[in-house]
Amino acid sequence: MKTILAKTFFWGTMLWLILLSAVAFASNENETLLYNKGLLWSVSKGEAKNFVFGTIHSDDPRVLAVLDHVYPTFDAAKNFTLEMDLNPISGLMVAQAMLIDDGQTLSDLIGEDLYQKVLKIAVQHGLPKQAVNLLKPWAVMTVISVPKQQSDTFMDLILYEKAHQQNKKVVGLETPAEQIAVFDALELADQITLLQNAVTEYNNLADMFDRLIELYQARDLQAMLKMSDELAADSGERLADTLTQRLVISRNKIMVKRMLPLLTAGETFVAVGALHLPGKHGILQTLARKGYSIKRVF
Repeated sequence: MKTILAKTFFWGTMLWLILLSAVAFASNENETLLYNKGLLWSVSKGEAKNFVFGTIHSDDPRVLAVLDHVYPTFDAAKNFTLEMDLNPISGLMVAQAMLIDDGQTLSDLIGEDLYQKVLKIAVQHGLPKQAVNLLKPWAVMTVISVPKQQSDTFMDLILYEKAHQQNKKVVGLETPAEQIAVFDALELADQITLLQNAVTEYNNLADMFDRLIELYQARDLQAMLKMSDELAADSGERLADTLTQRLVISRNKIMVKRMLPLLTAGETFVAVGALHLPGKHGILQTLARKGYSIKRVF
């Protein structure tokens, strides 16, 4: 169950990384973004003080080491909010949504040639051979587009479990159905395009993630966005724009709207994917426009 959640959450980061266009942020590679460097931010208004932390949904030790810089602030918070409540029911909903439900198979949908390539990679990632043909194109893409998990945990889940141990109020900003809809609503042709791209880029996956993690360790959100710009062309401008709207802009609006009551109350620690933070449509700039003071902590 934890592995399913890890794959789904990490894919949110990776899909943005690969597909975001520079246009979506109304910026270019030479423009310095607001809040361009930092992972932990103080977000305050009046007496209400809160913190927003940018995560990578990964179990890589280099990523998890960042938590040592975050725990003192996290421990002091009364409320914890993250993208989605990571309870077992959420995991079951995600797992169910990944399955083809109309009697067809993955090979029927994508063709035998692509299926055989996907099957080879998916089995290497630990999926049972007999299960691969039952998955929707976007679902199997979530498996082969990220490095194989070495454990059943990831950064957000560690914070989630720690929050429960500390008896914090825990709030998910989105429902499983809302997160699933981002992918499930894609046209079949677009799902196949993304899956084909994942197969094509598979041999570059390790290097790409090493680079991403290095930028995360450097807390360089601007460079992470620039990396996404460099990779955006692979899927075409139309699909990139569609996913940017669904995965980033719309979700950021929803998450900000739902976190506002907790921010008003104060003593809230928010953890969301790091690439939700910067840019014109990012969470930090949106909160600044709503009158919050934003200051980098780490």
